[in-house]
Amino acid sequence: MIPQKVRDTLSHRFTCWKDVPKEDKTLNLDRLELQFVYDRSNIIIMDETDRLAAKSFREWRYSLTRHWKKLGGEKDKDVPKYNPPKKKISEQNSASRATMRFESCHGSRSILSHLKEGDFKLGRQF
Repeated sequence: MIPQKVRDTLSHRFTCWKDVPKEDKTLNLDRLELQFVYDRSNIIIMDETDRLAAKSFREWRYSLTRHWKKLGGEKDKDVPKYNPPKKKISEQNSASRATMRFESCHGSRSILSHLKEGDFKLGRQF
């Protein structure tokens, strides 16, 4: 989740993690806190969160740079603007969805987890 929040929150215009303003890093942590509960006063947790955010930021910048060079951005800087990089996970999800025979109607949880919690029973319900 940290890489997704970094990409959604921060600008790609910063060249490295230490150039990102503290306000932007705090905003990233605030957005992350909306989905996860963690202790912000724990130095170990905060250091690890910062390390993972810096790593994901670096990898994201590298993938953008590689895409930019692949399209010839060094010669014509406007070419990559019209050809954004494709998201690998989206392609994988599309391929997986195409192989499904029918739509699932039990949400993101498995049928077994629904049965364990007693959400529904197998068989017809009238």
